[in-house]
This record gives sequence, C-alpha cells and structure tokens, in this order.
Amino acid sequence: MNSNSKFRFFPMVIFLLMIVATTSCNQRAVTEKNENSQQSADESSLMIQPTQDTTLEVYREQGKTIVKAAFKALSAQLKSALQQEGVPFALSFCNVAALPITDSLAKLYQVDIKRVSLRNRNPDNAPTAMEKSLLQSIDKLAVASYDGLTMVVRDQDENPVFVQPIVVADNCLQCHGDVETQIGKTNYELIKSLYPNDLATGYQVGDLRGIWRVRFSENPAE
Repeated sequence: MNSNSKFRFFPMVIFLLMIVATTSCNQRAVTEKNENSQQSADESSLMIQPTQDTTLEVYREQGKTIVKAAFKALSAQLKSALQQEGVPFALSFCNVAALPITDSLAKLYQVDIKRVSLRNRNPDNAPTAMEKSLLQSIDKLAVASYDGLTMVVRDQDENPVFVQPIVVADNCLQCHGDVETQIGKTNYELIKSLYPNDLATGYQVGDLRGIWRVRFSENPAE
C-alpha cells in the first residue's frame, strides 16, 4: 500500500469509529432513559394514592368522633354500674340503658348509630344483610389487629356509613368470656334470663366482638 492510500484509509477508519462511538452512546442513553422510566414507574406504583371521594374522608373523621363519644358514654356508665353492685347490676344496666344512651347520641349528632354483631346478645344488635357484609369485610381487612381500622362505604340509598370494630378487651370477659371459667354460674343464669337467645360468650381478648355502624344522611329532609 502506498503512502497516498494510507492517508485515504486513515480518515475512513476514524469516520467509522466516530459512527460506532455515536451509535453506542445513543444506545446507552436510550437504555438509561428506559431504566430511569421503569424505576420511576416502579416508585410511582408504591406510592399511596389519595382517595378520589374526599367527602367520605370527612365522614370518616366525623364517625370517629361520634364513636369515641358513644364509647365513652357507655363505658363510663358501665364502669359505674360495676363499681356499685358488680356484674349482675352491670348486666341489668346494659339490658335497660345501653340502647337509650346510643339513641340519645344519635339524636345529638343527627345520625343513626348501631352496634351489631354476628354473635349478638341483644336481638336489637343483630345485623342486617348489609351489616353482616360489613362485619365480614372488617374481619378480612384486619391483617395483624383491628387497631385503627375503620371503613366508610355507601349504602343502597347512597348514604355514607362509617364502620369501626368493637374488640374484646380483658374486662369484657366476665360477661363475654368462657362460660365455664370466666363467667360465674349465677351471672350466666342472669344472662340467660335477660337474653334467652344469647350468642355473646366464648370470646377471647382481641376477638372481633362486633362493629359500630354510624349512618349519615346527606338528605336529612327527605
């Protein structure tokens, strides 16, 4: 190869190397862009998306407030009854006064308040078909515990319904625990006399006792 051929050959080699380098950079840029896009998509999928119906979140906060007030009123009266004359007096109190207390709070907050259970003691606390579905849904949603678990749905009339679990605590067992070991014979006889169809025994601490169901009306005049 003569010197003139070499000079013509070298520019061609340099030109080809430039094309290869440019192509490689472009491919690398495209690959990095795709990887970054995929990473952004993955990170986005892990983000908690805000609820679309912000109105229901307002009802969630209102429902928590109402249930807190109802629970405080009931537990204070029940504690007082236990301190006065023990479990028999507390059972009689619940039989007579529990529903009027929740009814008075329902009027105060202009909502419909109800405690329901699949294993109810008072027949008035038996669930409707929808409430049974809500109980089952709450039970399925509780992965580790029921702490902080609430739910807001709409009923068949499009009214917002707030739901919060009622969980068995240690002091519940003297009326709702094991019949043989935790509920005295005399107390159990009283339970059966007040509630012949009672289903609310045999619970353990942490069990789902039932739910608070608070139904709001967006059209109270109708």
